[in-house]
Amino acid sequence: MSHPHICPLFDVGEHEDVEFLVMEYLDGETLAARVKKGPLPIDQVLRYAIEIASALEAAHRQGIVHRDLKPGNVMLTKTGAKLLDFGLAKAAVPAVQAGHYVPGITLQSTVAAPITSEGTIVGTFNYMAPEQIEGKPTDARSDIFALGAVIYEMATGRKAFDGATQASVIAAIIDREPPPMTAVQPLTPSSALASFALPALDHVVQICLAKEPFERWQTAHDVLLQLRWIRQLEDLVTGVEEPIADIADAVAVDEWTPDGRFILFRTFGKAIYALPMTGDRKPRMIADTPGSKDQSHLSPDGRWIAFNSDESGGWEVYVARFPDFSGKRQVSNHGGTQPLWRGDSRELFYLSPQGMLMAVETRAAETMQPSVPRALFQTNLIPGAGVGQYGVTANGQRFLIAEPATKDDQSITMILNWTPPRQP
Repeated sequence: MSHPHICPLFDVGEHEDVEFLVMEYLDGETLAARVKKGPLPIDQVLRYAIEIASALEAAHRQGIVHRDLKPGNVMLTKTGAKLLDFGLAKAAVPAVQAGHYVPGITLQSTVAAPITSEGTIVGTFNYMAPEQIEGKPTDARSDIFALGAVIYEMATGRKAFDGATQASVIAAIIDREPPPMTAVQPLTPSSALASFALPALDHVVQICLAKEPFERWQTAHDVLLQLRWIRQLEDLVTGVEEPIADIADAVAVDEWTPDGRFILFRTFGKAIYALPMTGDRKPRMIADTPGSKDQSHLSPDGRWIAFNSDESGGWEVYVARFPDFSGKRQVSNHGGTQPLWRGDSRELFYLSPQGMLMAVETRAAETMQPSVPRALFQTNLIPGAGVGQYGVTANGQRFLIAEPATKDDQSITMILNWTPPRQP
């Protein structure tokens, strides 16, 4: 087999009555040696679990069942985990009477040596599925049981099934459930990823360790999909705060540009800036005209920026080309605030000082050619009270209005999917 997480076997031979194997040299330590130092961080647990599961999936697709997966048969290298010792992969499993075992079979699953003891029972007790111990037929689901036991040990630093004697280990595997990983390895407030990932991983492991094969995950691919999903949680909960700009004046952030390349923000003065998220990340001033600026929004096509300004003596809505701020045009008449674009950038909405929702067609070519504003419908919104008082669907046909409560009605009413009346 050729797989990045399976140690390849290059040759098998005999020299002067001594049999030998030629394998890849691996620089690292066994998972068994690592677990002796304590539980692994959750991100490492997920990484190695995914790599081991992918190796098992590859083996199972070739019709090969490992039958002796344990920490001593996993090497941790700079390139990740490597699954070793397929020596028992095709060995027959003789019948073993329930309650009987073969003296001398090792209980020390965490020995560094990758050599598995030979005997009439196949595997290492602490990681053997119940059907292996009982001498029943084994298949890929037996490896899945062992994988669950290995993951459990990585996450907690303890074996899922342990005991002072072989008999007590067998009894634990057949009759008892291991304590939840979250109980063995308590979460700490600083462990953001663990607070999400460890309970989810515990669920995956519990299914791996089901006593009956049909109650487990049925393939290594099933386990792999679950582990990859949990791994994606890291992107949601392990972000690191990173200062992205050092601006002398205080700022108010308006929004991301639709392509995610810039953040639009304003100083509490007259300027609008675009902060690039790539390259040198130096803020670029795109507007420094007379008057204060407020509530800047980029059109969905990324070509135009709409904003409020009081440069004429009252708040009006303006549009200019982005990012050079050329071709600035006033699009509102007699006042306007809270501009929002339609999804195709061909229409702009805003609130009049009287709370009337207005619309302007933005026939944009090389220069902006706005139409005369038209009234859509009256609202009870308070212009200038802040952003988020209304929303519009991408096609500009339906609106979400958050109107203030009246004196007799102290509740907040959300008007959903309100289609405005047709204009004559």
